[in-house]
Amino acid sequence: HFQSQVLSGISTNNIEIFTKKLIEHFGFNHEGRIIVSNLNKAKECLSNLSKVSPEFKFELSNISSRLEDIRSIFVDQNYYDPKFKGSTYLKQIIPIMCPKISYEQLKIKSGVQAQFEFRKMISEKTNVNQIQSDLKAYSKMDALALMHTFEFLKTLVKV
Repeated sequence: HFQSQVLSGISTNNIEIFTKKLIEHFGFNHEGRIIVSNLNKAKECLSNLSKVSPEFKFELSNISSRLEDIRSIFVDQNYYDPKFKGSTYLKQIIPIMCPKISYEQLKIKSGVQAQFEFRKMISEKTNVNQIQSDLKAYSKMDALALMHTFEFLKTLVKV
């Protein structure tokens, strides 16, 4: 998962490295959709990144234009399971579609917690290696959850 790759090479105060790696992986010369689990949050992050690194605004805008929210399938009720209990959030629906995927063993269990830990790592500069490791584990689980959700949905489509 790309977030894991980025976190393994980023220093806590070097946004330019992060931005360049993001563009290298998803950037202007790439095509196709980029599936995310929260379109608004992903676009907000890219917008904030382009404010901090305006020299990459064009490339980040290109990436943003290619984002696709997997949740739209559930929000639009193209697929619904009563066990979702009205939720369309990945953390709520993944245990129903893919019961083997669990965040329970992780230190970071949610996106809100990941954001908090990332900000803490940058501002306090303490426990950097541990927080990076925890963020990588969380990012890998998110990628795995997205992949399994996508694979599950593909089994429902008859071509």
